[in-house]
Order: sequence, then C-alpha cells, then structure tokens
Amino acid sequence: MGKHMDRMKRLKKSRSRTTEFYEALNIDEFLVEKVAHQQGTNLDGFSAIQSSIDSQYEFDFSFDSHVSHTRIEKLLDDIRSEYEHEKFNKMLLDCQNTVLENIIRPFGLGRILFENKIGGNVDTIHNVRSGIYATDEEKYAYDNREEYDSHQYHSHDNYKAKNKEDSKDFKEGNLQDSYTNGKIGASSKRNLDHTVSASKIHHDPGRILAGVDGPELANTNSNLNSTSETINKTKQHKTVEEYQVYIEKTKRPNLEKKISTLSNKPNLTDKEKKQLAHAQNQLKELDKIDFDKMRELEKKAGKEIDAKINSEYYGGKKFATAVAKTSAVEAGKMGLQQAIGIMLEEFVRSCFDEIKDIWDNGFKSGNLNDSFFSVMKERLKRIATRVSSKWKDAVTAFKDGAISGFFSNIITVMINIFKTTSGRIVRMIREGLMSFLKAVKMLLFPPDGMTWREAAHAALKILVGGAIIAGGIMVEEIIEKAILTSLPLLAPYTTIITPVLLGLATGLTTIFATWLLDKADLFGVEKEAKHKAVVSKLQAITESYYDKAIEDAKIFDSPELIHLNP
Repeated sequence: MGKHMDRMKRLKKSRSRTTEFYEALNIDEFLVEKVAHQQGTNLDGFSAIQSSIDSQYEFDFSFDSHVSHTRIEKLLDDIRSEYEHEKFNKMLLDCQNTVLENIIRPFGLGRILFENKIGGNVDTIHNVRSGIYATDEEKYAYDNREEYDSHQYHSHDNYKAKNKEDSKDFKEGNLQDSYTNGKIGASSKRNLDHTVSASKIHHDPGRILAGVDGPELANTNSNLNSTSETINKTKQHKTVEEYQVYIEKTKRPNLEKKISTLSNKPNLTDKEKKQLAHAQNQLKELDKIDFDKMRELEKKAGKEIDAKINSEYYGGKKFATAVAKTSAVEAGKMGLQQAIGIMLEEFVRSCFDEIKDIWDNGFKSGNLNDSFFSVMKERLKRIATRVSSKWKDAVTAFKDGAISGFFSNIITVMINIFKTTSGRIVRMIREGLMSFLKAVKMLLFPPDGMTWREAAHAALKILVGGAIIAGGIMVEEIIEKAILTSLPLLAPYTTIITPVLLGLATGLTTIFATWLLDKADLFGVEKEAKHKAVVSKLQAITESYYDKAIEDAKIFDSPELIHLNP
C-alpha cells in the first residue's frame, strides 16, 4: 500500500511539471499523449506537434564556421597584451622587493654587522709587510720586537761553518768573489756577507708574524756569500737596488772627487798618499761589481727565506686557527644578515599593508565599538603573525648566508696572501659570493617543475643582480662624499641616506637589467613562457564556451514523461 501511494505522488508531481512544460510551449498535451501511445509511426501526429512549436519559435541552427585571420590575430594580440600586462605588474612587485632587500641587507645590515677591514680579518705576511694588521695582538708583537743584535746573527753555527770553509779557500787563493766575476785577491780583505741583510730579516714583519728564528733564517746557505771587505762595508743593510743607486749616485762620485783632489795636489803627506791609494783601490773594487749577479743571488736567497717563512706560517696551527675562527664568525654574521633581512623585509611589508588598510578603511576598519588599544593590538598581532610565518625562509636564508660568509672569508684571506684588499673589496667578495652560491643552487637544485633552461635563465639574473650590488658598493664612498660636500647639513644622516639611495638605484638597475635579459632571451625561456600562456588562455576560453554551450543545450532536454509509462 505504501509503495503504491509513493508511486501515485511521483506520478502526480511529474504530471504537474509536464503540464507546465506543455503550457510554456503552448502544445496540445493530449495530442502528444495520443501520438506517444499510438502503435507504429504516426507522421501526421509528429508533424502537428512540430508545426505547433515552429509557429511560436524560430530556431536557426545554421552558423558560419569560418573565422577571419583578423579576428584570430586580434584575439592573440589581446591575450599577449594581457600576458605582458601581468608580467609588468610582476616586474613592479619584484622591483619593490629588490629595492627593499638591497636597502635592508647589503647596504643596511651589511654595514652594521661587518667591520670590513682593509686586508680582511686574518693577518697575512703580505699585509703585515705593508704595515696592515688584522689583529692588535700581532701589531703589538711587532712594535715590541727585540732589538737587533748583530752578534747573534754573526755567531750562528751556520755562519761560523761557512766562514771557516771560505777562509780556507781564500788562503789557498781559490775563493771566488760572489759579487764580481773574479777571485778575491790576496791583498784584499774577505768578508762573509748576508746577501739579504741580517738587519732586514730581523725587522721583517713577516718573520715576526710567522715566529721564525731570525739568526736561523738569515744564515741559510744561499744567503751567505763571501766578497771583498770594500763591497761588504759599503753595502751594509742595503738591498741590491739601493746599493747600486748608492754606488752610482753617491759613492763613486765621492771617490772620484777625492782621487781628483788628491791627485792635483803638488805635494802629498804620507797620510794623504795612503788616502789616495785607498780611494783608488776602493774604486777599483767597486768597478768590478756585477749587479746582475748580485740581483740573482739576492733573488735566490730571498726566495728561500720567504719559502721558510710562508711554510712556517701558512702551514702552521696559528694561521689555520685564525682562518677557522674568523670564517666561523663571518658565517654567523652573514647568516644573521640574511635571516634578519628576511624578517625585516616582511615586517616592513606588513607595516605598509596595515598603513594602506588604515588609509582605505580607517584605523578601526568599521569596528567602531573597539578601543584604540584593542585595534592596535590586533594590527600588531597580524604583523607578528606574518613575520613569524617567515621563520622557515629565515632558517634557509641563514644556512645559505652562513655558507657564503664562511667561504667568502677564506677567499678574502687567500687573496690577501698575494694582494691587499680594501674594505669595499671585502664586501664585494662577500655579496658577490652570496649571489654566486644562489645561482649555483638554482642550477643544481631548481624548484620543482622548473626546466634546466629556466633555471639557467634565473641563475643568470641572480649573477647580474650580484654584479650590480658589487657596483653599488664601489660607488658607495663616492655618494657619501657627494652628500657631505654638497649637503653638509645632512652629514649626520649619511649612514641612513646612502643605503636608501643605493638600494633604490641598485634595485631599479637590477630590474632594468633583468628586463633586458628577458628581451635577449638567451635560453628561449621567455618565448616558451609566452607561448604556454597563450595556449593556456586559449584552452580556458575554449572550455568556457564549451561549458556555456552545454548549459544552453539543456533547454532541449526531453521533459519527464513518467506518467506515460505503463
């Protein structure tokens, strides 16, 4: 009984909907039922129904499938324009982010966290010989070095052994003068000379830094060379270059003048005769000097001495410890610069968003019943939430920054072994390496879905951005001086104004450079991206029209004729 009642209800409901359908089309419902229940095909009945519909509605299913080339081009141009517009908006957003990042990180926090010493953070032999010290301890050690004691250097075992050996050859008449092309004559006095002077070695900042024993270093075999007393006494502590200038500019002219004066005197005393003979012998000895030979010996001895100093220092624990400690410190600082930079950038963005919201909607945003402090608390809470949401990015940035800081310090130290770096060069190395490592990371570990060509294109942009920041660091001093010179009233604020100006300039330059790279499209990435965007848009348009066609076609769906079923 229950099932029968349910069926009756459904039939009644269906008949009601069907009746409404027939009434809407103004069709004779009984005629439809008659045709539906008739056996066989009643063409006249169908024709009558069709005529009833056609008399009230005009259906035209014919259409022109041809689309002109002009319409196609216009559609594609519209899609491309939309793509370029979206890209331009993204470029503006990137510009804002880049400017903000440059102001806060390299030109803001970079100036605060890093000391940027001339010559870097580790003492090197090259730098200390130029009077540049990274640490006060080493500077103090040099300033308070022991006084030079000639006896220590001339009583060393190596010196005495070499002196004894050369003395034997001299007595036998077989000793070659190290600085001339002949033997030391029997009438001459022989001296054993330190080619690189013992005094110079004693006062060498590099030797003191390395902690090498002075007498031991000075008395290496290559640095001990016998010569005549005349040459040794006139050379003293001079280098070969200094000695040659002294001989040619001072000693020889003085001897020639003295010889000329004494020779022109009609009568000479015994003392004057001895002076004349001595001056003539000295001039004769000095004329024998082969300065090229002396330079070769000095070069050979200096090379051996420097090799011992370098080996002792750069191969020792002292240098390795200094490099490790400073690299760890630099790693921490660079990591902090990147991590704090991420948080500060998000903080600034959040503050600007809140200010914009206040401008658009008022301070209370329509919540007039809330107190000032509750609204302020809510806004600060939103800012804090946004900033704290960046903690994962900050951790990643700290890691990347730490790696960059560690290796940039090592690179700086390596450079300073051969050439002193300025404070700005140190910063350029640090920031440049940061960009380089980001580019390498992009190439080796690109984001999911990014092709190698897209990664290469992105890496190239990163490198160009790093180069622009390095250029900004180079002109930083020029901008500071220009502000101090032209606007002296702003002198107290140069540390604030300069980072903002440089951040703005480098940010705009970076965006312009990346735009040029996109136009150059060295890897074909932009062309492919535009093509994909056009195809995607066309697919979206096609699907939209298809969905609309399906929706419109529903008016042709047959009504429910459940009541006609037996």
